[in-house]
Amino acid sequence: MKTLTVVFGFFAILIANGSASKVRYDNFKVFKIKTQNETHRQMIEKLAENTESFNLWRSDGKEVHIMVSPQKLIQLQNLTRSYQLPLEVMVSNVQSFIDVEHSPKTTDDLSFGWTRYYPLSAIEEFLDEILAEHPTVTSGIDIGTSYEGRKIRGIKISYKEGNPGIFIESNIHAREWITSATATWFINQLLTSTDANVRDLAENYDWYIVPVLNVDGFVYTHETDRMWRKTRQPVEGSACIGADPNRNSDSHWMENTMEHTSAEITSKSCA
Repeated sequence: MKTLTVVFGFFAILIANGSASKVRYDNFKVFKIKTQNETHRQMIEKLAENTESFNLWRSDGKEVHIMVSPQKLIQLQNLTRSYQLPLEVMVSNVQSFIDVEHSPKTTDDLSFGWTRYYPLSAIEEFLDEILAEHPTVTSGIDIGTSYEGRKIRGIKISYKEGNPGIFIESNIHAREWITSATATWFINQLLTSTDANVRDLAENYDWYIVPVLNVDGFVYTHETDRMWRKTRQPVEGSACIGADPNRNSDSHWMENTMEHTSAEITSKSCA
């Protein structure tokens, strides 16, 4: 099997444009903005609140990465210019990266590997193949059913009794396909690698690995909106769909005031 290749590393929350076909992000740009103080950072972050045109990708004490629609580009340029904030293009066309992921298949794509991304059905087929090929050390696990009725499947790898256990889940955020690719690659390594260090890890721990935790959102990213992040369950008393699965609890949430991820910031809207 092929080594893991990172084809697409840009993950952000974008909003559907209302079309029945797949959502597109033609000429959406991502900018890096060097901020001079906390006030400037908060000002840029505020653009991403309750809007479909701006989306925060990263924010810390030194710079902000923000996605902007073509319709709001001039607004962002005028704002940063008025405060003399350096503006650098990171991604000139978000859709171009999405298109690369969906390039025509080649003969190299006939078997499961790590040079492209796969839908949920192919990942589940991979799990089935692994279970069939390694029946003495693997067993399937089912941790529940999603809102839309899909099984949330995983695999246990155990070479001997008495091992401590390690649990790994991937794709809790639907659009972060690299995580499920990493999980399946890791499963393969635990079972096939001849490296002494890998063998030590594989055989002295019990591994519980779920390649796709947010199954509904993951399917939605493949079929409708590549940049969807959350689950797909309606929110009671709100027009919003879905919740951010790892930001869905009151306990110790938003404690870090110096640096926020895009998930924490944009959770204020329906993004």
